[in-house]
Amino acid sequence: MTMEAPAGQAAKYAAAIEAYIAKIDRALERIDQTHAAIEKKKAETRLIRERFKAAR
Repeated sequence: MTMEAPAGQAAKYAAAIEAYIAKIDRALERIDQTHAAIEKKKAETRLIRERFKAAR
């Protein structure tokens, strides 16, 4: 089964696909940044807990 689009439409489809891929890439980057921030907060929390336990 072959799917063909008119020449003008094919370019529009390709541009739309590229735009969606770029949007997905940006979302994945934000996810990575959020994950890194969460891991940093976890580490900070562990340090605070350790200091609190040591102070008791």
